[in-house]
Amino acid sequence: MTPYTAPIDSNLAAGSAPGFTIADIDGLVEFTEEAVQNGPYVYDTNGTLIYSGYGSAGAEFVHDLKVIEYNGQPHLTFFQGNDGIGGARGHGIIMDSTYSVVTSVQPGLGKTGTDVHEFTVLPDGTALTTIFQPTQYDLSAYGVLQPVGWVLQGIFQEIDIQTGEVLFEWQSIEHVDPSESYNYINVTAGDGANATFAWDYFHLNSIEKDVDGNYLISSRYCSTLFKISGTDGSIIWRLNGKQNQFAFIGFNNTFAFQHHARIHSQNSTTTTISLFDNGSDGTNTTSAYSSGQIFVVDNSTFTCTLLNSYHIPPGGVLSTSQGSTQVLDNSNVFMGWGAQPFISEFTSDGTCILNAQFGANTSTLGVSPAMSYRAFKANWTGTPASTPAIWTVANSSQTPTTFYVSWNGATEIASWAFFGGATNGTNSSTSLGTVAKQGFETAFEADAFYAWGYADALDRDGKLLGTSPRQNTYYPGQYEMHNITTSKRGMMDGRAGGRA
Repeated sequence: MTPYTAPIDSNLAAGSAPGFTIADIDGLVEFTEEAVQNGPYVYDTNGTLIYSGYGSAGAEFVHDLKVIEYNGQPHLTFFQGNDGIGGARGHGIIMDSTYSVVTSVQPGLGKTGTDVHEFTVLPDGTALTTIFQPTQYDLSAYGVLQPVGWVLQGIFQEIDIQTGEVLFEWQSIEHVDPSESYNYINVTAGDGANATFAWDYFHLNSIEKDVDGNYLISSRYCSTLFKISGTDGSIIWRLNGKQNQFAFIGFNNTFAFQHHARIHSQNSTTTTISLFDNGSDGTNTTSAYSSGQIFVVDNSTFTCTLLNSYHIPPGGVLSTSQGSTQVLDNSNVFMGWGAQPFISEFTSDGTCILNAQFGANTSTLGVSPAMSYRAFKANWTGTPASTPAIWTVANSSQTPTTFYVSWNGATEIASWAFFGGATNGTNSSTSLGTVAKQGFETAFEADAFYAWGYADALDRDGKLLGTSPRQNTYYPGQYEMHNITTSKRGMMDGRAGGRA
């Protein structure tokens, strides 16, 4: 993957407030196995890469990167694991500001590993996570004429992070009949013949806990939001889908195959919700383009009223999977477009003030080789446990030395100070100059050749943040000359030995 660079005329820096763009760049194996460095990525509002987490938590896929508060401090969280047929298998990762893994969270009660779709840490020290569990079920009514069929049900758990205790669990098959699904049983959806190809009838893709201790969950393939009782797991209401209980007001099309449902305000009768409306799953399409939606659900009148929707101008893009809609503190809306390689920001009235692209848009059926399951804008201060990286190089020992420095994940660097030594084997160095940070990697050319060098990372007040290792300068031929000298020395030693 080529890290995102803001294109000419991009308005990426036009966002509403300082902050860093958080995106987990991921993709389907068949598109990205050798093309994309899958991992968590952080960019600043100029589109400059701040952190590449490729391989930082293992060699598997990463999804759902976001900033949360854990133990009173900002942390990064994300899913890390294998994403394959029959649901993902992995765990939730919590990483501190030094980019060190603090802990991981796994499902309990004998369930399969965490699924990619939700790993959210709550302020009270618990975590919400999705599980895709192959489960035996009688599918004779759906043409699976064998003693036992298989469904891929959606399960979520709330887990105590410190103890691993499962505080709450909900299973879709106990409450939602497969007949509510729009993902009809077939080879693509799963034929239900065995656990590997269990029918993905529900596809749980987001969980939100409300102030009353109940849960709002999203089922992609039922095209439904369910409000779940936190007491007994019963369904309080259904919004949209085959058993919808609400009248829709102000919608051209109701949402379909949606992602990332979130609660923004709530009282005894109304709940304000945002979501990403895909409008298509690649087979069934209800809208010409995907959009973010914000609406109010009134459980006293059983109405759902659209407040606003957001799409990329002029004609929008259709993303058939993934996606996120984030309402910022100033009421702007920041969006990731899932299977399409874009991020956007809108004012609350729907005006697009930012639109950026982080990968090639070679979309096929709403799916691009470069994807981001969700993308977020957040304040983040990274102070890596690592040291700055440096490379020094010259064309020869008679030409000026060029320095290249970077510090993966460091957010506070304003400038770099460079130092060089004229002779190897000495500790005496010369101050060569200070330059402002230039993107992810800063280059500096000295006025002469220096046999070794190092660099100091400085903040905006000139305070030292970190120092790179001392690096001997490479130039073409230096090792070859060393080898020739060594070889000649060996020949002379041999001749001397022969005379003895």
